[in-house]
Amino acid sequence: MKDDRSQEQILESLAVIHEVMGAFERSIEYYEQRLMVVRQLADPKLEQQSIDSLKNAYCAIGEFAKANQIDSTETANSIETANFN
Repeated sequence: MKDDRSQEQILESLAVIHEVMGAFERSIEYYEQRLMVVRQLADPKLEQQSIDSLKNAYCAIGEFAKANQIDSTETANSIETANFN
């Protein structure tokens, strides 16, 4: 679990760095990887933060429909996962 938390923090840092540099596509890749790791941590608050970061990155490149789709899809998946745990 500690390794997953460290990996999550590293992926978040890489995503933010790429976002600041304007490399949004690469940033999105890191945010997606982060979300997968966060789901293993079973932390709903951290998962929502990951979803929000991913959504914001898509908005930054003008992919508003994709951002809304991911927000809805990922939130629904989070709720389903929480109901089974």
